[in-house]
Amino acid sequence: MSERDLYKKVIIYGLLASILISIISWFIFNDIKIVGGIIIGAVSRIIGFLAIIQGASNVLNTGKSYLSTVNYVGRLIFYGIIIFFALKNDFNVFALLVGFTIINIVVYIMQFTIKKGA
Repeated sequence: MSERDLYKKVIIYGLLASILISIISWFIFNDIKIVGGIIIGAVSRIIGFLAIIQGASNVLNTGKSYLSTVNYVGRLIFYGIIIFFALKNDFNVFALLVGFTIINIVVYIMQFTIKKGA
């Protein structure tokens, strides 16, 4: 499996997991602010995941290591803007953090499915 295929799987499984968790939370809490927090968190984390991939590619292609720091700071600012937006619009911040975490869990699970040496 190529890296690109692996990235696609992480994104697809992350979106599916976030939709499933959003539906479950809708039936449990019946609150759109919780569902919105999960979706916003998951989508913003996917954007951050894509930024990590692009940043790593840029560092490898150009050889300029300071680009990784710029990418990291840019992602932190992006996440800060997302959290500010969520607070400003009364989205559930705990649900937002759950959305952020979904992609991390998918990445960890995908690491266990890869054969050794891959």
